[in-house]
Amino acid sequence: MHAEAGAAADEVRWVMPGRVLARIASCAGGWGALTVMPAPLQALCDEGTLRDVRLAADALVTRWGAMPGEGARAVAGRSTTDVSAVGDVSAAAAARSVGAERRQRDREGARVEAAVRASVAEPRAAWRVRATGEGDVLEQVRTLVDGPVAAMLRRHGGRIRLLGVTESAGGIDVRVRLGGTCRGCPVAQLDLTGRVRRMLRRECPQVRRVTAG
Repeated sequence: MHAEAGAAADEVRWVMPGRVLARIASCAGGWGALTVMPAPLQALCDEGTLRDVRLAADALVTRWGAMPGEGARAVAGRSTTDVSAVGDVSAAAAARSVGAERRQRDREGARVEAAVRASVAEPRAAWRVRATGEGDVLEQVRTLVDGPVAAMLRRHGGRIRLLGVTESAGGIDVRVRLGGTCRGCPVAQLDLTGRVRRMLRRECPQVRRVTAG
């Protein structure tokens, strides 16, 4: 297992073998946002360290409840303002603030990694994904992209990541990032983007356009 940056600044993707994720999906009832998860991850959600956890075909995706270092940045900002008022801002104080932020980020990251590893290693753990309502378009698209669409691309050596969903009167525009064997090949990207659009439209007819960025 290894960590990758997600599409959003508050996301971390914990990439692990597909068979492990498929086992979790079979217990959880599919792919998408988790409402029930093992105790180590649930504890981090309950305390606010994590906002939510999502099951994708190629990773377990966590989102920070409060970005690591936000507290340190806030304290550092207040300190700088106070000290500026008396005209005494030092480079040493700034360096200490940056160092404290980095240490906090490392500690929080290590806690999340330990919780993910412990949760995945528990064979009898309870997992459950949230049932998606018809009106929850973003979650519906995200679940489709993370689940069957990602699984289809993986069979062809490709990867996909959802970048954003825009709703308008004319329909829904979906932005994705394609990787793997399709990266850098305009023909492959055009073909796969069309296939992704068709798959999404079968379950979510409001999807009007899919673009790869």
